[in-house]
Amino acid sequence: MTEANISQTSNPSDECSICLSSLTQQGLDVFTTACQHQFHFQCLVKNIQAKNNECPLCRTRLDSLADVLNATSNNTVQQTITQNIISPPTTTPVPVNNAGIWNTLTRSLSSAFSWGNRNFRRPTSAASNNNSSSSINIFNKKSSPDDRVDEQAVRALADRIRTARQQSAGNHQEMPLVTLTTTMEFGAQESTKESNIYGMVSLKAPSLFSNITNEKELDELHVPIDLICVVDQSGSMGGQKISLLKDTLNYIVDQLTALDRLAIVSFDTNAYDRSDGLKLMTTQKKEVVRGAIRERIHASGGTYIGSGLQMAIDLFRNRQTTNPLGAMLLLTDGQDNQSHDYSRLMKSLPDGIVCHTFGYGSDHNAALLSQIAEQGYGGTFTYIDRMDAIGPSFAAAIGGLFTCIAKNLRIKLEFENDYQITHTHTTYDYEPKHLPSRQITFKMTDLNADESRNLVFQVKIPKLQSSESDDLDEHTIGHVSLEYTDANTDQTLHTPSVSFTIARPNQLDPQSSLLQVNYALDIQRNRAETSEVLKQAVDTTDYERANELVKGQLDKIRASVSAQDPLCQELIRDLEYKYSSQHEFKTTMTNMYMQHGQERATYSTCTTMSAARYMTSGQERYRKKLF
Repeated sequence: MTEANISQTSNPSDECSICLSSLTQQGLDVFTTACQHQFHFQCLVKNIQAKNNECPLCRTRLDSLADVLNATSNNTVQQTITQNIISPPTTTPVPVNNAGIWNTLTRSLSSAFSWGNRNFRRPTSAASNNNSSSSINIFNKKSSPDDRVDEQAVRALADRIRTARQQSAGNHQEMPLVTLTTTMEFGAQESTKESNIYGMVSLKAPSLFSNITNEKELDELHVPIDLICVVDQSGSMGGQKISLLKDTLNYIVDQLTALDRLAIVSFDTNAYDRSDGLKLMTTQKKEVVRGAIRERIHASGGTYIGSGLQMAIDLFRNRQTTNPLGAMLLLTDGQDNQSHDYSRLMKSLPDGIVCHTFGYGSDHNAALLSQIAEQGYGGTFTYIDRMDAIGPSFAAAIGGLFTCIAKNLRIKLEFENDYQITHTHTTYDYEPKHLPSRQITFKMTDLNADESRNLVFQVKIPKLQSSESDDLDEHTIGHVSLEYTDANTDQTLHTPSVSFTIARPNQLDPQSSLLQVNYALDIQRNRAETSEVLKQAVDTTDYERANELVKGQLDKIRASVSAQDPLCQELIRDLEYKYSSQHEFKTTMTNMYMQHGQERATYSTCTTMSAARYMTSGQERYRKKLF
C-alpha cells in the first residue's frame, strides 16, 4: 500500500532533496511519501513528468501519484472527489500557490478512488481543524484487500460447536432452544367488565458448554466474528488515555482466534484504516496489527465521529466474504467539532451488524452515542467514568459477542377475538407501530447465552356476554411464538408456541387470590417503567422536571408489591443518588436506562450498580482475563 501526504507545514531544518532548498517556503506545499521522505510537491510533479516514478532517496515506487497525474494530463477524469471524502463536510480546501497543479490533482483524485481506495483525507482550514497541517492520503489500486473468510474452516467449527452444545445439554440429538413463557398480571378478570391489564413474554437463552472447563477449548468454541474497532485519537486522548486504549485494543487482539477478522479504524477530524482492512487474526497477523496499534495511533487533532463511522460502515459493506457475526465498537472521549446527525449514515449499516458505543470521560455526547447505538441494531451504550474502566468496558462487550446464541429474533403475539395489545413498555422495535392491535411482533437483533428478556405490554380485556363464562377455568386468549436464526449454524429455528390464559368468571371476590398482582411481572414492570422514565428525564432540558420524574418513579416502586425484591431495592438505591450537575445526571442515566431497557450488562459506575445482575458468565469470564 502506498500512502502520500500533502502538508502545509514541515520541519524548517529539512530540505527538499530534489531542489536542495528549504522545505518550508511561502506558497510551496510539502509532499510526504509512505517511506516518510518529504519533498516540494511541485518538484515531485516535475520528476514524475520526466518519467521518474520513484522516491529520489530510497527508490520506493510512487505509482499512485504518477497514475493520478497521468490521468489528469489525459483529461480522462470528469468526476469530483466530493463523494469520496471521509472528513467533516463543512471544511474548505487550503489555498495553494500552484492552483493549476492543485486543481488538476484534485479533479483526478476520484479516479484513484475508483480503484478501491480505503482512505482519503481532505485538507482543512485552521478554523475547522486543530491540526497544524492538513493532508491527503492516496491509496493505489494494489492496496491490500480484506483477508478472505475460510468458509470450510468456519463450517467445521460450526459442527464442533453444535456437538459441544448438544453434549453440554445432555442431548446428542437436538440443540437446546431459547425458551418462552407467558404471564398475565392477574389470574382472572370478571367477564361482565372491560379492563386493561399487563401481560409479559419472557425469553431465556440456554447456557453454553457447562461441562467444559478447559480455558483453551472455551476460547476456541465461539462463533467467528468480523469486528471493527472505531477509536478516537483526537488530542484530548493524549497521555494515559491513549496508552490504556492501546492496551485494550491489544487485549481484543489477544481474544480473537484465527477465524475471526479484525479491523481498526482511528479518527480525529479524519479517519484512518490502521489495519488495512479486515484481517484474520492468525498469529502472524496479530503481530502486524499490534505493530499498527503501537506505531500508527497517536493522539492529535479535533474530533469528527462521522469520519470513523463512515469508514467502518464502508468496510462492512464492501466485504466479499463474511463471518457469521459482525459488530462495531465505537469509543470517543469528546464531541464533534460541529454538530452532526448520523441517522442517515447509520441506516447504511448492513443488517445484523451491532454497534456498541463507549463514551469516555465527562465531555462526550451521551445523547448522540446512545442514539448511534440504538440505530446500530440495538447496540449498547457505556459511560466510562474512569481511565482504568476502559478495559473492563470492552471486555464486557467482547464476552457478550463471543457467547451469542441467537440472531434476528422475531417474537409474535396473537390475541383472539376482541383481546388487543394497547401499549408496550420496551425499548425493542415492534410492528405494527399503531396500537391497539390483536397482533404484534417484537424484533431483537441478538440474544447471548444465559441472557433473559422480558417484554412487558398492556392488554385490553373485553367484556363478555354473561352466558359465555361462569366458572374459574382458565381460557386461552392468545399465544406467542418465536422464530430466530441460530448464530452458529445459521439455521432458522422455531420454538413451540405458548398460550396466554386467564379465567373469566361472572363475578370475583375482591379478596380472591386470582386478583393478586403477579410478583414476577411486577418486578419487570418496575424495571421497564424505570427505563422509560429515565429516558424522559434525560431528554428534557428542565433539570427540575427530570428530578420530579425520577421521584415519581421512586414512589411508584416503593408502593409496588415487589418493592422488597433485590432488583427493586437496587433500582431505588440508584435512583436516590443526587448528582452534582445535570450533565453528570444525563450521562449516567443514559447508561442506566439503556441497560435496564435492554436487560443487558455493560460497565456501570459506582452510582448505578443495579444493572450488574444482567452480567452473564461469559462476560465475567472475559472480564477476568484482564487481570
